[in-house]
Amino acid sequence: ISVTGVQTCALPIFLDDGTPAPEQAVVRAIARAHEWRGWLEAGQAHSFRDIAARAKVNPGYVQAVLPLAFLEPRLTRELLDGRRRINGGLMELLRRGIPLDWQQQRAVF
Repeated sequence: ISVTGVQTCALPIFLDDGTPAPEQAVVRAIARAHEWRGWLEAGQAHSFRDIAARAKVNPGYVQAVLPLAFLEPRLTRELLDGRRRINGGLMELLRRGIPLDWQQQRAVF
């Protein structure tokens, strides 16, 4: 719902060949999550706060987005290809949380 109280929804965008385009906010969030995971694996960051300071974002945002780096690979590919949409939008999904179990992830998406 917008500031004016009017409910809005994002309509899917289609590429020239008729396939759905990926949601850019989702692509950016997945890319950030994987970058941050790389920082953790390389020892360049050790906590949500370290990542937040380095990325210049809120630690709560890091905590919400980082689980996207641990999605089932096929689900990640479907999101990046535009073949799968997030029901309710990215921020709603992040508020609800993402299960670690891959079968549960498929049920949530």
